[in-house]
Amino acid sequence: MKAYIDIHSHIIFGADDGAETLDEAIELLKLDRDEGAYAVFATPHYGHENVGEPDASEVLHKFEILKGRAAVEVPEISLYLGTEWYCAWDLADRILRGEAFRMNGTDYILTEFLEYEGAYEPAEKIFGNLMELKSRGFRPILAHPERYRAI
Repeated sequence: MKAYIDIHSHIIFGADDGAETLDEAIELLKLDRDEGAYAVFATPHYGHENVGEPDASEVLHKFEILKGRAAVEVPEISLYLGTEWYCAWDLADRILRGEAFRMNGTDYILTEFLEYEGAYEPAEKIFGNLMELKSRGFRPILAHPERYRAI
């Protein structure tokens, strides 16, 4: 049964704290398929405030490798590229420079905010940064909304 699209996954091997190998990424896609997903967005972390800034060309290269192998081993899954951006004040400029990826090239942007080990961002910052993205023509999608005290 095709039930959902997974819009947030860390399946690009070696790009962040997700899949470490291509084999592990394929296994994660099989799990998605078995749970009813028919499409998956690969959304590696991006932002020096987060876990790093992987080179976009390297991420794209690994995505193409993953997509090719997934087409053979998990053909039921359509695979798309995006990024889980740390929502910094200059995020719109980073997006426009092409430092990482929009959700399948659209104006939708998967964003996250600081919230761990007792540190968190105030509502004013979250809403201000989201409004800045919207004013620049982007459509933010909030990753991990359940984590944010301000929300």
